[in-house]
Amino acid sequence: MKQQMIINGRFLKRPITGVERYGREMLRIWDRLALAGEAPIVKIYVPCGTPDDLNFSVLKIEVIGTHQGHFWEQFDLARATRGHTLISLANSGPIFHQHHLVVLHDAAPFRFPNAYALHYRLWHRFLGRALSRTARLATVSMFSQGELAYVLKLAETAIAVVPSGGDHLGQIMPDSRIIARLALVPCRYFLAVGSANPNKNTSLLFDTWQRCAAKIPSGVKLVVVGDVTGRAFRAFLPVPGENVNLVLPGRVSDAELAALYQSAAAFIFPSFYEGFGIPPLEAMSYGIPVLAADIAPLRETCGNAALYFSPHEESELSRLMERVFAPQFDRQAQIENGRAQLQKFKWQASVERLLAAASF
Repeated sequence: MKQQMIINGRFLKRPITGVERYGREMLRIWDRLALAGEAPIVKIYVPCGTPDDLNFSVLKIEVIGTHQGHFWEQFDLARATRGHTLISLANSGPIFHQHHLVVLHDAAPFRFPNAYALHYRLWHRFLGRALSRTARLATVSMFSQGELAYVLKLAETAIAVVPSGGDHLGQIMPDSRIIARLALVPCRYFLAVGSANPNKNTSLLFDTWQRCAAKIPSGVKLVVVGDVTGRAFRAFLPVPGENVNLVLPGRVSDAELAALYQSAAAFIFPSFYEGFGIPPLEAMSYGIPVLAADIAPLRETCGNAALYFSPHEESELSRLMERVFAPQFDRQAQIENGRAQLQKFKWQASVERLLAAASF
C-alpha cells in the first residue's frame, strides 16, 4: 500500500473560532498550492455529518467511520490512517500513530485551567502529554513554543513554529447591510470579538465601557461580536431603552465581520492569554487601529502596530479609547504600521512551513 498524506478534518464540524480558522485557512491555501502542483494532493478524513462547504479544487473530503468526537479520532481515524502520514491541525489527534504531526495551539489547559470544564481540562492535559511522546509537534507562535516546551518537558527545538496568517478576510466581499441593521455609523464605534471564555477577558471591555462611555464622543458605540450572552455577562446585556451604545450582535458571518472591521474606529483585543491572536491581524488587514492587551503572544503578533494596555487595568484601556478620538491621534500611522506587520503573516508561508515540518 502506497503511503499517503491525510488531514484530520474533525475540526471542520465545529463552529469557527481561532483554532478552526487556522485549520480552514491552511486547507484553503493548501488546495490552491496543490492545484498549481506546489503541494501534494491530500485527502481530508471527517466524521459523518461534517458540512462540505470549502469548495476545494483538488483536495478531497472523505467521510469515514461511525463514531464522533474524540472516539472518532482515537478509533476510526487511527484505523483508517494506519501506515500513512497524518496531519492534525486543531489540538488533538490519535495518540498511537507512527507518522503524525499535531498542531497544539497553546498551553491554555495547563496555564489557564479555570477557562475550561474539568473533564475538558483533564483530557487535553493527558492528550497533550501523550501526543508529545508519540507525535511530532508544531504550534502557532514562539510564545506557545516556549509554553508547550515547559509544560510538556520538551526542548523548544522539538516543536516547530507554524504561525497563523492574517490575509484571509481580504478574499471576502463585506456584507455592509449589517452596519445599517445594527444602526452603526462608520468610524463611530469600537469593535471587539469576544466570548464567555475567561481568558478572553471580555468583562474588561464591559467594565471599562461603563466607566468611560461618558468621556467618549456622543453616539460612539461598542460592538462586541461573538457569544457573550452567558451568565457571566448577564448584568451587561442591553435592556430595551438602556445601554443603547453597547451592541451585542452575537455570531456573525465572515462577510458581516469583514464589514464591521472595515468601518470601525478601532479594534480592541483584551485577552489575558492567547496562543497567537488572529483577530488583530484581521483588523489590520482592513486598515483600522488595534488596541491590544500587553501580553507576550500579542506583542509577537502585533509588533509595533498596536497600542497596548494592561489586561488588568480599566484606566489604561479607557485612556486609549479616548485617544482614538483625540485630534492629535495619528490614525494613518497606526494603519501603515498594521499593513507592514501584516506582511509577516501570510497563510501560504505557513502552509510551506507545515509541509516542511511534516517531512518524516
